[in-house]
Amino acid sequence: MRLVFGIFITLTLLTAAKSALAETYRRDVSFEFEEVTDAKTYDVEIRSVAKDGTLGKPMIFKTKEAIWSGKLVPGKYTMSLRARDMRGVPGDWSPPAEFNVNLDPVKIKSPLAKAQIKGNDAEEISQKFEWEPVNGAGEYRFELTSEDGKTQIIETVKDTHFTAKVPVAKNYTWKITGFGQNDMQSDSVTVSEFAVIGKKISAPKITAPETEFVREIKWSRPDNVDKYDLTLSRINPATKRWEKVLVQEEVKDETFNFDEKHPGGTYRLEVKAKGNMRTDSETAKINFKVINGNRSPAAEYTALVRKSIDRLTGWYGIASYLITKINYHGETLENNAKTTNSVLGGTGRVGAGYFSPNDIWGFVGIVDMSGFIMYGSNHTYSSIEMNGIRRFVVGDLGEARVLAGLYYKEIPQLIGTPAVGTNGTVEFSQTAVAGPHVGGEYWHSLSPKLGFQVNAHIYYNLFTMKTPNGNSADPRMSYQLGLMGSYRFNNRFTGLMGLTQKMDQVAYKANKTGATTEAPGDFNTTQITGQYLSFFAEYGF
Repeated sequence: MRLVFGIFITLTLLTAAKSALAETYRRDVSFEFEEVTDAKTYDVEIRSVAKDGTLGKPMIFKTKEAIWSGKLVPGKYTMSLRARDMRGVPGDWSPPAEFNVNLDPVKIKSPLAKAQIKGNDAEEISQKFEWEPVNGAGEYRFELTSEDGKTQIIETVKDTHFTAKVPVAKNYTWKITGFGQNDMQSDSVTVSEFAVIGKKISAPKITAPETEFVREIKWSRPDNVDKYDLTLSRINPATKRWEKVLVQEEVKDETFNFDEKHPGGTYRLEVKAKGNMRTDSETAKINFKVINGNRSPAAEYTALVRKSIDRLTGWYGIASYLITKINYHGETLENNAKTTNSVLGGTGRVGAGYFSPNDIWGFVGIVDMSGFIMYGSNHTYSSIEMNGIRRFVVGDLGEARVLAGLYYKEIPQLIGTPAVGTNGTVEFSQTAVAGPHVGGEYWHSLSPKLGFQVNAHIYYNLFTMKTPNGNSADPRMSYQLGLMGSYRFNNRFTGLMGLTQKMDQVAYKANKTGATTEAPGDFNTTQITGQYLSFFAEYGF
C-alpha cells in the first residue's frame, strides 16, 4: 500500500527544562502535518545529521493524530512520515525533510532597550553589555553598530558579557546570538537599541559690539554645536522693562544680523547652543547699546574717526614722561653769584580725571615729579594741579578743551658761591609758589586710530609758599607748549608722543648783605627751560 501526503503545516519549538550541559539540553518540538484519508496511525522517523552530513540512527515514533511532539537536542535533523491503514499496513516513507532545532533567543540584561546613558564629560565611554546564559550555547556573537555607521564591532565571545569603547552622542544598535554544537544558533537574533548622551555644550562667547553702530553680532562656536536659539530683547524706555523683539530657532551660523529698522536703545541678545544628543548650553547673554538713526558703514566711519579723540567717558587715568636736556639759569644778588648750566632732566607725571558720559564738563588732577643731575647730584622737585575741564566740539573731527584751576609748583634754587677757577660751590634749595592755571588743548582726528594734539598752559604764581631767604615771591608767569601725535590702541587706551617746550621761572626779593645795599626792585631769580621729548598715555577705566 502506497500513501502520498504533504508534510508540515507548522513546526513549533517549546523550551524544555534548562540544563547546564549542552548534551543533555532538550527542547520540546511539535510537528503538525496534513492528515491522510483512511490513515489510522502514522510513523515518524527522525534522524540527526552530523556536521559532515552523516545521518544518525533513526528514531521512529508512532502517533494517531497528524501531530507529533517530543524532545530533541538542538541540532540538524531529517524527518520522514508514513501512514498505516486500518490493517496496520504501512505506506511508503515520504522523502526526508530537513529541519533545525535551534537554541533559545538570548535575553538581554543591560543596557536595556531604549536606554539613555550619560557620557558625563568624556567623549568616549567604556560600556559593558550583559545577557542571560542560553542553554546549549558555547559562545555568542556580539554585534554593535552606531547609527552613523562609524562605529562597528563584531566579536565572538564565550562569556555572557562584553565591554566596548563607544563614542558619546550617538544612537547604537546591538545584537546578540547564541551558538551551540553543529553550528546551531538561537531561533532569532536579539536586537536592542540605546543612546549615549554627550556632555553639556559649553556656552558660546558673544563678542561685544565695538560701537553703537550695530549691524551684526558674532559669537564663538563651541565644540559639537549644530545650531543655536536666539532671543533679542529691548528695554522699553517708558516701563523700564525688557520686551522681546524677536526669537530665532535652529540658527546655523555664528552671526546675528541686526535689522536696520530696529530703533536705537538698550538691547540684550541671548544665545543658547544646541547639539545632537547633547545637553544644551547655558544661555549666553550680552547687553549693548544701539545708536538711533543711520547705522551705515559710512556713518560709523565718521563717528569712529572722531572716536580717536572722543574717547573719555567716566573715570580715566593719565601717565607721561618728558625727557631732555634742560637749561638752568639762576642769579643770587646777596652774594653776587650766577649759576648757569645745561643738564639732563626729566619729568614723570600721573593723574586721574572724570568725564561724565555725554557731558561737556569734567575734571582732572595731576602730580608731577621732575629732576635733573647737576654737579654730580640728583635734584628733584614736584608740582600738583587740579583743573576743571570744558569740552567744545569743533566741526566733525575736532575738539577743544579749556582747563582752569589751581597749581602748586616747586622750583629748585642753586645758589652759587663765587670762586676763581673751578673751586666754586653750589648750595641746593627750593622755592615753592602757587596760583591759578589756565590751559587749552585742541584735538584733531585724522583716522579712527590717528590724531594730533596742540596744547598751551600758563601758570601764574600769586602765592609764596617758600623761598630760601623767607621773602615773598614776585608774580611771574611760567608756560608749557606742546605738539603731539596720538594713536588709539582700543576704546580705552590712547598713546601720544611729541615735543614739549616748557619754561618755569621764579623771582623773590633779595636781602641786604654786609656793605651791599640792594635796591627795592632787585630780585634773586631762577629760570629753567627745555625742549622735551614727551610720551603720554591715557586709559579709560
